[in-house]
Amino acid sequence: TGLTIDPYFSATKILWFKDEKPDIYQKAHKFLLVSDYILYKLTGQFYTDHSNASRTMLFDINKLNYSDDIASELEIDLDKMPEPVESGIDIGEIITEDTLFDKKTLVITGAGDQQSAALGVGVVSPGNIKVTTGTGSFILAYLERPKLDPKRRVLCSCHAIPGAWVQEASIFTSGAFLRWFRDELGAEECQQAEKQNLDPYVILTEEAEKSPIGANSLIAIPYLVGAGAPHWNPYARGLIYGLSLGHKRRDIIRSIMEGVAFEIRKNVEIFRELGIAPKELKLTGG
Repeated sequence: TGLTIDPYFSATKILWFKDEKPDIYQKAHKFLLVSDYILYKLTGQFYTDHSNASRTMLFDINKLNYSDDIASELEIDLDKMPEPVESGIDIGEIITEDTLFDKKTLVITGAGDQQSAALGVGVVSPGNIKVTTGTGSFILAYLERPKLDPKRRVLCSCHAIPGAWVQEASIFTSGAFLRWFRDELGAEECQQAEKQNLDPYVILTEEAEKSPIGANSLIAIPYLVGAGAPHWNPYARGLIYGLSLGHKRRDIIRSIMEGVAFEIRKNVEIFRELGIAPKELKLTGG
């Protein structure tokens, strides 16, 4: 599948329903991602694209189809899954009366959010890498063929581009860590931002710049909802380490930013270890 075993992916969630809520599992006709459900509501058909199917933990990214072996081992009925097809495929016209779209509007399969972001910023050849940071940070590198990490630290999925793949590392809480500081500890910065008609993050960034590189030896670990790549530990938790009476708020802010940067660097180094030679890294928001 190119994935590690983690509650983050579909198969573990479906398995929970099968084991803990068997009535719901039996009654379920299809297990769909949000995009798959929208396709169904528009066309009445059950499709998913290869990049999204890659995140189910049931999809063979080499054969581009669901794995009978995995489904059999988990006793998950693959008839309950949508049909996987390439991104960019015309699957029909709109049949619902619930939208104002012209009925002749074509419905085309899309791609996963991160694969789409990678395509959008030009991750279309070897050496191209992108990092999208919003709630979390997601690092994707272009692959011409599947590349599996033998230590299962980083993932491999189908790209939005048919016939291409991506190496992927997922960091679950990066921007969310800074948002946590803003909401729980950043009342002073929020008040300053309101007075100056600025976004609070502008003030937070200005404060972080006043702290030296290394945040006066303060270290922040951004695992507020568990660790993604490369550790994949849902029980891990965040940490602000090394606090002393001499530290300022600016040091905490900078340590959060640096902690995210260190996580990104850690995963890019794993990409290098796997033979990816980064030529360019593009940053995007999310």
